[in-house]
Amino acid sequence: MKAERFFFSILLALLLGAVVAFPVLRAEEKGKKESDAVLHGKIQQTLLEGVKFLMSKRAKDGLWYYSNKMYPMGTTALVLYALTLSGISPKDPVFVKALEGLLKFVDKLKVDKVTTYELGLSILCLEAVDRKKYATQILKLKKVLMDRQTKSGGWDYRKPTYMSTGRKTSQRTDWSNTQFAVLGLAAAMRAEEGGYVFRRRRAPDHWLRLREYILNTYLKDYSGWPYCPTVADRSKLRPTPSMTAAAIASTLLTYSSLNNTRRFPCGSDRALLDLVDAGLAYFEKNPRLVFPTRLTSLAAFATYRMYAIERVGFYTGLRKIGGIDWFRVGAKLIMSAARANGGWKDIPGAAFAVLFLSKGRWPIVIQKLKWGKGWNDCPLDLLRLTEKASEAFERKEIEKIVTTATAYMPTPRVGKRCTWVTLTFDTPFEKWLEIPMLLLSGQKFPAFTEEQEEMLYRYAMSGGLIIADTCVGSRDFDEGFRKFVARKFPGYELKLLPRDHPIYSSWYRVYVPLEGFVGPHGRLMALYCPEGMSAEWESGNPGSKGSRMGVNIIKYVTDNVPGIWH
Repeated sequence: MKAERFFFSILLALLLGAVVAFPVLRAEEKGKKESDAVLHGKIQQTLLEGVKFLMSKRAKDGLWYYSNKMYPMGTTALVLYALTLSGISPKDPVFVKALEGLLKFVDKLKVDKVTTYELGLSILCLEAVDRKKYATQILKLKKVLMDRQTKSGGWDYRKPTYMSTGRKTSQRTDWSNTQFAVLGLAAAMRAEEGGYVFRRRRAPDHWLRLREYILNTYLKDYSGWPYCPTVADRSKLRPTPSMTAAAIASTLLTYSSLNNTRRFPCGSDRALLDLVDAGLAYFEKNPRLVFPTRLTSLAAFATYRMYAIERVGFYTGLRKIGGIDWFRVGAKLIMSAARANGGWKDIPGAAFAVLFLSKGRWPIVIQKLKWGKGWNDCPLDLLRLTEKASEAFERKEIEKIVTTATAYMPTPRVGKRCTWVTLTFDTPFEKWLEIPMLLLSGQKFPAFTEEQEEMLYRYAMSGGLIIADTCVGSRDFDEGFRKFVARKFPGYELKLLPRDHPIYSSWYRVYVPLEGFVGPHGRLMALYCPEGMSAEWESGNPGSKGSRMGVNIIKYVTDNVPGIWH
């Protein structure tokens, strides 16, 4: 155990400290930006290199190991998760053999030996491959994770151990282990009937304990989170970029899991929402901590932090973190390191790099307007809606695959996966027009300025669809939106869409009362749900009418946008 702890301490010292000291690379300092099409092509090529590298590192038994035959369960799960998101077919014989090996580890789980990292990564992998088929294994791993949660709410490498902090004895935790436990628990909820749904129910104890852990380990003086908060002298604790990013993502997952429960009505847990903003401020104050200037190799100590940043970007929908276009800059760093001699250095590093790059190829189909306090009462609504849409569309694509052989070539758009983004009124208007839908949601209708209302008007008149949603059926929002339409769109009137409108059958056959109006260009300019669907989207309930209606909206709109899937 001492030898293993020493090994992990060296590894984490690299993960947390090796790339902190470099100034950040700003895109504007590199001259004219590459076009998205050119960048996409280079990303595609780098992904192919990453996939080939990972395939070349398989052991004779078809599995992947960290080093010296260490951690086959976790390393194999990490690689398979990365290959899944990169577009490799689950029918591929190499993939099938490795997955069979992973399932054997799960079936014969050695609870005292498996690490928290391995549990979380295995859940992420199995859920991404087929959460219904492997629900039994996922829930088995989830139970072990829950049993390992410490009294303070965090996680250690294995079962809780005790350490002395002055005169007190406490259970050791760290944010690295905790991050992967949280990612695993969040993914595991999708394997349960009802998805993430806890609406109007009692808040789960493990999420409540995690909430306290987030609050108690936050370092207010530094606006961030440390690696290991259970130390004797808390005054010496300092935040790190990797762990602050991990905590921000975990905070959003925790908030979402508790949102709309009996204890926390929609949007009421301001403490966690404020911590998300505070954590983002850490990078605003220290933009050099987002990424290093350059990478000389894709070693795990570098790409681990890049994956943590990617989590923040993915869960917040932000194009920029700390003022940095995190995906564009991060992708260029990875591609530059991949071209260096020995760039593809180790298996975990390559897998994290592939994970980072994969989602950048997904088309952005919808954006959410950040308009002020109350804009984000359901922060993961679009994340989970696009997850459900991606799953539905991707399943149809996988059914088309008739052969089990592949050339290990990630598909350009990974079937029909899609994603979302956050925008503000400071976002250049041409960026607004790149995305066909804009979600305006809240429980109180925003007090827009004339200039802001004009931007919304121009967006709709230019072919964009404004989707207005009351979250949970707010009367204030309802009255405000109707007045906005009457004021800004004279001559147009919100009318109930007829039941035979194609939006009700574009993917599922489902009916949720929607109102809207068509513009002079012949397309819907506004779509409004008085009942509210955002809370249902965030809940992730795969069978809810609101979630299915959301998928229908995405399908209906994107079918009329040439080239969005290709």
